[in-house]
Amino acid sequence: MPVLIGTWTGKVSCKGISDSPFLFGSFNYTDKEATLEINPSGDALLASLSADDPDFAFPLGIEPMCGAVVVDPARPDKARAGLVAGGDFLTAAAFAVDFSTVKVCAANAKGVTGKLTGTGVFISASGLGGNVSSTCKYSLERTSETPPTPPGEHCSSPPPA
Repeated sequence: MPVLIGTWTGKVSCKGISDSPFLFGSFNYTDKEATLEINPSGDALLASLSADDPDFAFPLGIEPMCGAVVVDPARPDKARAGLVAGGDFLTAAAFAVDFSTVKVCAANAKGVTGKLTGTGVFISASGLGGNVSSTCKYSLERTSETPPTPPGEHCSSPPPA
């Protein structure tokens, strides 16, 4: 089973549609400096994703989106994450992420010790900021194997089952 704990940084890009007054209609979104932090939580893995749209005044989900990471024990090169919004502004926002490539390796010349790539779906039905639906692509590299300290208080325990 690969050890995914640490800080992963890289690109998140999304294409979608929205009836939000901020993103009305079709949109493209790219953050080349997105951060995914994965922490241990008992026997589970807990993640928080922070991504900012340079053309939009608010970060994705207003606060980092948090949730569980599950690695398939039969196929350790596959992992999934279910992330939900941590703030009050987007209380009905969620990401379903399918990491199709999960690689953990010795540090290369840049200090990178892993790679996660994959796709996902972001849905927001908050009403307050409008409704958003998008498909996203992820390409992240692990830049630190140290558990992020302290983990964000909004991500301090697994979400209720």
